[in-house]
Amino acid sequence: MARLTASDGWLTLIGLHWLRPGANTVGGALDNDIVLPTAPPHLGTVTWENGGKVRIELQPDSKALIDGKPQPVSVLADDSQGKPSVISFDTTSV
Repeated sequence: MARLTASDGWLTLIGLHWLRPGANTVGGALDNDIVLPTAPPHLGTVTWENGGKVRIELQPDSKALIDGKPQPVSVLADDSQGKPSVISFDTTSV
């Protein structure tokens, strides 16, 4: 029960969205490829690159953090590599 209700537990899930190869825009505005209602209107772009790398480039005004740090671009780690990357903004983490 504690794992389910933790701040990163399954009960906090707000959506499940699949990336398509190439660039995927993410944000709260309806013109994004992936719409997250709690996100800034245009959070950034997640790019699924050849070879399987996934990179994110945040919009400068998004005020989002990557792994707790204000960095605009990062290659994301998935959970198969240990600890996955976390993008956070306001009270939301993805």
